[in-house]
Amino acid sequence: MHSPLSRVLAIATVVALLFFFATACDGLFSDLDELDPPDGSDLDAGDDGDTGDDGDADDDGDADADADVDGDADVSCEPQSDDQFCEDHEVVCGTLVENDNCGTARSVDCNLCDEGFDCDDGTCVCIPQTCEDLDAECGEISDDGCGDSLDCESCDDAQQCQNNQCVDCIISLDCSIGLECNDAGECVECIASDDCPEDHVCDDGECVEGECATDDDCAHESNCPVCFENQCRQCASDSDCSANEDENVCRAFDSSDDAGFCVECTSDSHCEDDEECCNGSCQPSNLCGGPMPTDPCLGFGDPL
Repeated sequence: MHSPLSRVLAIATVVALLFFFATACDGLFSDLDELDPPDGSDLDAGDDGDTGDDGDADDDGDADADADVDGDADVSCEPQSDDQFCEDHEVVCGTLVENDNCGTARSVDCNLCDEGFDCDDGTCVCIPQTCEDLDAECGEISDDGCGDSLDCESCDDAQQCQNNQCVDCIISLDCSIGLECNDAGECVECIASDDCPEDHVCDDGECVEGECATDDDCAHESNCPVCFENQCRQCASDSDCSANEDENVCRAFDSSDDAGFCVECTSDSHCEDDEECCNGSCQPSNLCGGPMPTDPCLGFGDPL
């Protein structure tokens, strides 16, 4: 026979076990409710047996969630082009450092300004020209390049302003007696050789003895087309003899001249190793002879 105390202990033990199992089972079912079944079905819908609108709503929700995930992965922001980036920020020149339409920090060179303009805070501004830039010594310039006029300095008392240049004269009456006013506004002795005495030519506003002032004055001399020191000569340098096949060195008339006529040589360096330069031509060594070279412009020349 069991004592009353033993019965009470047995009953208490059974009650405690029942409570333990009830609590454990309740936690297990709660965990199962939070799990998605592997086939994607809804446990609640299955338990309720309800496949109506509530189940469809859950399916739609899962689909929307999947769509959101896919959207984040595939859809991206398309950044602006450099030109559009500059235009949207109203910057036409210089370097622009800002965030673009996608929120990305960018540094872009927004073109260059045209000539005559400078970039100031993203805007091209006109740079006015100065009198020095325009090579103007005096008078007024109607347009400085930016639409404004420009007032340059005045000339000295002895000069006049013509075409924004300070000149000595505008007409010959502005010059002293015996001088003429040339196109450069200078008072000179002559403008053309006709203004000079016989056997003189006008060279840079001055009458000098000679037959030419420029090569044009020697055009009538077919053999002597080069004007050097106011004389028509065949050459003034070796380049004037380059067209000659053999005589392609320019020989001086004498020791004081720098120009003359074309010869084969003026030194042994122009000849072969077994030759020497003799009177303007290359001849065998130790056999120098022959006539003096003739100056086609002035007559006979001196020996080299």
